[in-house]
Amino acid sequence: MDRRTFLRTGGTAAVGLTITGCMPRGLRTAPAPARHPVNLVPVDVSWDRVIRTTVGLRPHRDSGFVVRADRLDEKTLIHNYGHGGAGMSLGWGTGYLATELALAQPERRAAVIGCGMVGLTAARQLQRHGFDVTIYAKALPPERYPIVDIPLEHGLFHMLYDIRHIPQIPSIGAWGGPGGNTSERRDSQVPHVRGILDENGRIMVLMTHNTDFGDAFEREGEDHQYFLAFAPDGYAFGVNAIIYSMTH
Repeated sequence: MDRRTFLRTGGTAAVGLTITGCMPRGLRTAPAPARHPVNLVPVDVSWDRVIRTTVGLRPHRDSGFVVRADRLDEKTLIHNYGHGGAGMSLGWGTGYLATELALAQPERRAAVIGCGMVGLTAARQLQRHGFDVTIYAKALPPERYPIVDIPLEHGLFHMLYDIRHIPQIPSIGAWGGPGGNTSERRDSQVPHVRGILDENGRIMVLMTHNTDFGDAFEREGEDHQYFLAFAPDGYAFGVNAIIYSMTH
């Protein structure tokens, strides 16, 4: 059974459950037999079992993020920090705010210090507004670890689902309905899957451009037509990415 048939069948089953819930009492079906309890081993969780912490500790400000411009000798220093755990959500917006501050200066060369989510989104916003951008990173210097396009022949696209094209998934807010345009801007017609590879060719950082896989996962309950149009391709890529990360 292919994934589209599976999704449609699952949807039909859900509708069936809803309909039976509205039937008259005399027509209700017999309850399903009780399942046997599953005996699971209790999880031993305690602080003394923590070996090390490698993720989860992020700079945070109770007052919120900071986007502010200061003069540093002959240069303009733009602060963009304090996002806490919301860099994925806020990065594009604060990157735009930082770009507006940079546009007020005559210089069109910019250096971005740090290439996390906030740094990368700020750098991309600056590029879109005509800046020549250099990223300075301690962990993954770009001259050694460049961002490259991942070809469709790569194993990432064939882990479980056989993906033969990179789908363009618009955000649900930008989608125009069935048959509508999937490109959100005039310069976003071509979707990309890109990555940073290690010395053995394995993907360390995976990124997508001009396609919103996140909404394919998150918005399926808001618009059924959007779900039918984009969720199967979005889930196929997401499942492949998870399996790749767990096996490489």
